[in-house]
Amino acid sequence: MAGKKTRAARDTQNYTLHGPLGNDVYHGISNDPERRVGEHERDGKYFTSYSVSAKRSRPTAERDETNAIHRHQHQNFGIPPQYNEAKVDRDITPSFGFLGNGSKKKSKGNNDFGFRLF
Repeated sequence: MAGKKTRAARDTQNYTLHGPLGNDVYHGISNDPERRVGEHERDGKYFTSYSVSAKRSRPTAERDETNAIHRHQHQNFGIPPQYNEAKVDRDITPSFGFLGNGSKKKSKGNNDFGFRLF
């Protein structure tokens, strides 16, 4: 008889710091997002509001954080949110359709991520 699978604890939340124009300036995860937001404020990060997700497992929160950063890069010419440094795919090479066939820069052992502007 196979062992019963246990669910990962849902004790982690994603949070996003928003700039004055509603733009995302940071994506993060924490088991205490209000404390973490206060730390960002004390560190001098400038933001005007923040949003917090429902609780989820740590692996799910990490995956969602990475996806949010990559989505931001995709929508902003490869530029990550203002204060994010970790989990940023620095190998993004924007491809412009009017310059010929765009391509996706691939790297082994890394999440393949690229985008086409046109």
